[in-house]
Amino acid sequence: MPALLTSEITFSIASISSLVPHFKSGKLRPIAVANETRTPLLPDVPTMAEAGPLPGYRSTFGSACSHRRARRGPSSIASTGRSTSPAGPGGGEKRLNSVGLSPVGTTPEHYMEVMKADLVRYAKITKDAHIKPD
Repeated sequence: MPALLTSEITFSIASISSLVPHFKSGKLRPIAVANETRTPLLPDVPTMAEAGPLPGYRSTFGSACSHRRARRGPSSIASTGRSTSPAGPGGGEKRLNSVGLSPVGTTPEHYMEVMKADLVRYAKITKDAHIKPD
C-alpha cells in the first residue's frame, strides 16, 4: 500500500477493505473489482469481466469459519444456512459487507468442492500461461 500511495507502483490488486478509504479520499482510483458481481461498497465500479477483454474472469477469496456446539457436529451447524453472529442474525453480515466481504453459508463438503474446482482452474491458468514454480 505505501508503494501504491507514493506512486512507486501504479497498479495493484489488493483487498478491497484496504483500498476503500483511499478511494473515498481520492488518493486512489478504482478500475474494477475482481468479484463475479459488483460490490455494494463500490456500486459504480465494474467487475473485471465488465471492464475489459476478460469475459468470465473472476477471482474469489474464500475462508472458512466453523465451530462445534455440544452434541452437534460441524456438518449439521454449517448446513443451517446463513451464519449468525453474537450481534444476532445478519449482524456479522453487515460488518463483513462494510469492508467488501460477502458471507456465504455452506456445508464443509460444498466448500471442499469449491476449493478443488479452484485448484483445477488455477492449474489450467498457470499451465496455459507457461508459469513454472520457482
